[in-house]
Amino acid sequence: MYIFKSKIRNRIFMTSTSLLVVAVPASLAHAQEAEGGEIVVTAQKREEKLAQVPVSMSVVGGGDLDKANSQSVADILNSVPGIVATNSGQPASPNLAVRGVAAAGAYNSGSTPIGYYLDSAPFGFVRTASVPDLDVYDLSRIEVLRGPQGTLYGAGSLNGVVRVLTNDADLNDFALKGRVAFSETEHGSGNLRGDAALNVPIIEGTLAVRGVVSYQNMGGWIDKPSRNNANGFDSRTYRFKLGAQPTDRLSLTGSLWLSRQNADSSATSANNRTSPLRDVENATSKFDIYGLKAAYEFDPVTLSSSTSYIKYFTESNVDQIPAGRSDVLKFQFHAKTFSEELNLTSTSDGPWKYTLGGIYRDARDTHFAQFYSGDGTTDNPTNRYPQLIDYRSQSWATFGELTRYFFDKRLELTGGLRHFEDTVTMDEKSHISNTLPSSYVYTKSKFKATTPRVILAWHPDLDTNFYASYSQGFRSGFEQLPAVKAAAPDLPAANPDKLRNYEIGAKGRLFNGLFDYDVSGYYIDWKDVQMPIRVTVDGVGRVAVLNAASASGPGVDVSATLNPLYGLSLSGQVSWNDLTVDEDVASGGTILFAKGDRLSNSSKYTVGLSARYRFDLPGDYTGTFLVAGNRISPQSAVTLNGTRRVAVYSDTIDTVRASFTLDAPQNWSLRAFVENLTNENGATLANTTSPIYNAHLRPRTFGLELSFHM
Repeated sequence: MYIFKSKIRNRIFMTSTSLLVVAVPASLAHAQEAEGGEIVVTAQKREEKLAQVPVSMSVVGGGDLDKANSQSVADILNSVPGIVATNSGQPASPNLAVRGVAAAGAYNSGSTPIGYYLDSAPFGFVRTASVPDLDVYDLSRIEVLRGPQGTLYGAGSLNGVVRVLTNDADLNDFALKGRVAFSETEHGSGNLRGDAALNVPIIEGTLAVRGVVSYQNMGGWIDKPSRNNANGFDSRTYRFKLGAQPTDRLSLTGSLWLSRQNADSSATSANNRTSPLRDVENATSKFDIYGLKAAYEFDPVTLSSSTSYIKYFTESNVDQIPAGRSDVLKFQFHAKTFSEELNLTSTSDGPWKYTLGGIYRDARDTHFAQFYSGDGTTDNPTNRYPQLIDYRSQSWATFGELTRYFFDKRLELTGGLRHFEDTVTMDEKSHISNTLPSSYVYTKSKFKATTPRVILAWHPDLDTNFYASYSQGFRSGFEQLPAVKAAAPDLPAANPDKLRNYEIGAKGRLFNGLFDYDVSGYYIDWKDVQMPIRVTVDGVGRVAVLNAASASGPGVDVSATLNPLYGLSLSGQVSWNDLTVDEDVASGGTILFAKGDRLSNSSKYTVGLSARYRFDLPGDYTGTFLVAGNRISPQSAVTLNGTRRVAVYSDTIDTVRASFTLDAPQNWSLRAFVENLTNENGATLANTTSPIYNAHLRPRTFGLELSFHM
């Protein structure tokens, strides 16, 4: 038994890819393509044909995203093998899990174990795991890498990486496109969505600008005593890219990405889509991303620099009635992250290739919490608890990968290594409570890690790839909350956790593209897992994160696409893992996790199926039917409240989407769609504070969408 040492209690498969996105048309991939229609990715810091990358990964092309029923990145990710994006209860802030590895909670429970990149900007926080959900219009592609990617992507990629890549400015061609959609939600109100993208060459071949604007106004469906449909939501997104090619060898890209999201209320309710809570739970989130990327092509290598700066803010009000209180908790979270990465990548066609690089990252989180009276606007004098805390992570890393080809490039051996050092400080600015005095607390912790990766791949032909790999991932630690430290001064900081992954895989295509497949089997060994327990201070539950016992288990990811007839594509995927705790985990004599239990927020399996049929109509029109569905197995959420174990469970979630699209011969299309066709109403996220009120999907929604392009 492990005991907490604490004093407290044309097809997406255009090549042999691992892509099987059941909510996306399966035969119109528009990711960047090489000669012959093969998809090109940059997952390993260089341009490579997806079929030849010896890593378990999926890619969704931008053209598919524009035409998909899915409205957000989270919708897309939930249809990709091995990954689950769970609603955190906050607006557009999902938690990510890959192969059963997930953060212990959305806020204050540690950083995400899944790296999340918006273009080249690493989007992550010091001890908060939520990442932004985004509109998918005019993206280049979404790349999902499964398994540890610590060699090239660092501390946030303990067991996977998601890369959301936008289209660059086209230096040569003018382009204009847009779409507008109207829909109606059962048990709720109407919805409106609009997107537009414009590309303008300023100096042909040398300078161009691209701009994208997106807007959504989604009606609510949860009824409260004060009003019906109380959980409406709206979002606005603005993206701009300026591209320049001053010389044949030098390229420059400047980017600006702005996002604004507002929710009238939390999307948690009872199963009958009602909530007794007061209408004070509004929430907002926003971010600004500034980026500059420069690349210079020397004869044998390319030198590139990626600079990014992120400003993120979220604020929410949480009614405390479910916790037995009469007031409202106002929570604010600010984050600022600067990063600079340099890469040196070989470009020669010889038997050797390599990538060398280094990165510096300065991330700062600011957490503010304050209780207010029941109307959510005035200070609550009976339980005053303002708290302002800064967490800061200053880290640097050096990394490299070296590949040697043998036998006319049929065999390749890759070795990689990354060394990482991180200094994490915690600075409590203010802390006033009923039982604890005003205080000023400052702590500093240092963390180091060196992680390897080894891959052996065999390519018997251009369409087949067999590989075996060993890789390690890591996640940095952090200091406990000051209130928790005040209650338990001897409680240690949360240390890094490490994950080892042993994997074999195969991907390819058979019968001249009739059948595409991707299969991988793996074994995960996760040491010193960061786990939360709940500490009650001033009658308020606070989260402490401790390093518990290990978790381990095997898993498989299988995906395939069959194209039996012209215009018909059938796809399926299954992902399963048995990642469980290796020994009992206890605190104060209470078993938190028994041997064989799954960890919090971890799904055992996902299943997806889709069918797409495209056919010709008179007058050069075409029609396309699409139906897609997927199943996500239940998750648990476990915490310790004093000496009492609290465990709650979500439901098995089955979702089905369907659409019919009419494409005109010139420049426009009309699509009729239905989302959540079966009106799935299960709990997508279990709530440990109030198990009766959980997060749910939007009810069945019907809509029409008109698109155009020039």
